[in-house]
Amino acid sequence: MRTALPQAVSESDVPRGSVDLAHYAPDAELLPPGRVFRWLGLGDGEGESVAQYGSAAGFAPLRRWLAERLGSLGIDTSPERILLTSGVQHALDLLLRALLRPADVVLVEDPTYPGLPPLLAIHGVRTVGLPVGAQGLDAAVLESPKLRGQPRLAILTPTLHNPSGLLWDEATRERVLERLLALGCQVVEEFFDPALVSEGEVPPPLAARDARVVLVGSFSKALFPGLRVGWLAGPRQVVEAVAAVKRATDLSGSPFLEATAYHLCQRGLLLEQLARLREASRRRWQLVSGVLAGAPSGVRWSVPRGGFSTLLQLPASWSSQEVTVRAARSGVFVVPGPAMSVSGRDDVVRVVFAAAGGERLINGIERLLSALRPGAVAAPMV
Repeated sequence: MRTALPQAVSESDVPRGSVDLAHYAPDAELLPPGRVFRWLGLGDGEGESVAQYGSAAGFAPLRRWLAERLGSLGIDTSPERILLTSGVQHALDLLLRALLRPADVVLVEDPTYPGLPPLLAIHGVRTVGLPVGAQGLDAAVLESPKLRGQPRLAILTPTLHNPSGLLWDEATRERVLERLLALGCQVVEEFFDPALVSEGEVPPPLAARDARVVLVGSFSKALFPGLRVGWLAGPRQVVEAVAAVKRATDLSGSPFLEATAYHLCQRGLLLEQLARLREASRRRWQLVSGVLAGAPSGVRWSVPRGGFSTLLQLPASWSSQEVTVRAARSGVFVVPGPAMSVSGRDDVVRVVFAAAGGERLINGIERLLSALRPGAVAAPMV
């Protein structure tokens, strides 16, 4: 990475062999010895390149690999229209900085994943929730006359919504996308690879239907959380605007981590891992659903098509916060509605089955069912 030229200087003005005394980065002599990078599975030359600051766009080979993967799913993109980030949360933060102003209206599914409501609050935007229950999305709010001309951006997860694990069907995708685009709303789709879906056909992503859709995704979810590499793909002007914010706030991502993600993908590990996760999700859901069959009357739950969470919907008179407190005292932890809702919903609970499996998972769900019954407290878990 070389220092940017002054505006009054073109490439043709610069003599060969120029010396960069502006860029505060080490040359090869100051980097760790080559054996360090060989220990990490990188060649000497590649090790030197990924040890430096990278471009705001990110490691080019990984962007090329990702463009090919998305292309295989019907999404028309290119490496130049992809920006690497440190995860989905980072991608959304950059998008909000680049495209929105305080008090702009943002549509999100309600509930959503717990990290999104506080991010939106930090940016000072107004939020409108699209209700999601055990049976899926209720898109009726999109037909409200009050929405006309208002929503500036929508953040949606049509495939494997977190926390319900559900998929939008073909008709819902068409109807929601058509309505939002007609309102002039920038649609942002959180991407989960269809290879994670346990059974049945998966309708094409929103981004495969219209090139105006911005797609955000992460390698961390499929490979391992410590690999903080995500991405954003979309129209060139949006990607360029986000890249400008990234340069101003983050300089660049980690070329080393991005190169690591590339080698794992290029060697086939990502697709292997997606298949492993799909099968593990199916097995664990069988355990969870078997225990949930004994839930109190009036409690409903989503049937996830993949992923590792389900959404419990409580009777109207119940409080998810009270359930969460009783569950914690019983030795099991779940997420109450207000922690993942932009409207403060208290009738839903997220139950995740990623961090425990087998008998421990069964034990945890049984304790949760006990906590769902007011006044009942299970003995501490051993």
